[in-house]
Amino acid sequence: MAVCPAFARVHPESGGTNPNGVYPPDQNDIQSNVTSEMIDAMSVKELRRFIHEAGLSDKDCIEKQDLQAKARDALSSLSSNKKE
Repeated sequence: MAVCPAFARVHPESGGTNPNGVYPPDQNDIQSNVTSEMIDAMSVKELRRFIHEAGLSDKDCIEKQDLQAKARDALSSLSSNKKE
């Protein structure tokens, strides 16, 4: 089974590599590696993991579109935390 490139960058144990060589990646690495386009390509499992690693809950997400929206919220949350 192929691994989404975004997931592989964020989760080196999946067979991908972290570009900074740091394992596990910190939240800044997660934010800097994932784009909105990558979120569109993620599987439900990858979206849930990304959301959880950003410190958010996916309990209110029913459809994949809900998870994608929550993942974009997580991405913007991580971006704003990085700027502070």
